Amino acid sequence: MIVVADAGPLIHLAAIGQLELIHRLSPEVLVPQAVFDEVVVVGAGLAGAAEVRAASWIRVVTPTRGDVVAALLGSGLHLGESQAIAVAVELGADRLLIDERQGRLTAEAMGVAVVGSIGILIAAKVRGEVPALAPHLYALRASGLWLSDGLIASVLSSVGETAGG
Repeated sequence: MIVVADAGPLIHLAAIGQLELIHRLSPEVLVPQAVFDEVVVVGAGLAGAAEVRAASWIRVVTPTRGDVVAALLGSGLHLGESQAIAVAVELGADRLLIDERQGRLTAEAMGVAVVGSIGILIAAKVRGEVPALAPHLYALRASGLWLSDGLIASVLSSVGETAGG
């Protein structure tokens, strides 16, 4: 399974101590250089930086299609998102891990299957790796990922939980 990651899920799941859930999706996760730099270099000292640097299952890659990256940058996406989508397209990735709405919509329009931090947590809940989703969703929100009460309630309902736990 080919999995490519943008910065969002790496940062958000590391912030709540659940980065390893990404590794459980695939024995190797590809991270474009711009994403690695965003998380580890620019984000030094912040959530995800040390964890991503230390993760032996993360392999840094460089997109080969500069024209695709340039076109994505021209559409308003950031460099990391653009490189992540370009790598996912180039390699025919099974999944692109990305949280940002515009990036998700763009990737889907290009035929790339996407999953975000919440989707990774839902999959872990379904596999029995996470006993309760609610604490993780509230921790994600506390760490800075915008999640409305309605979204949290909807996600919890989808896995048979309630907002009260």
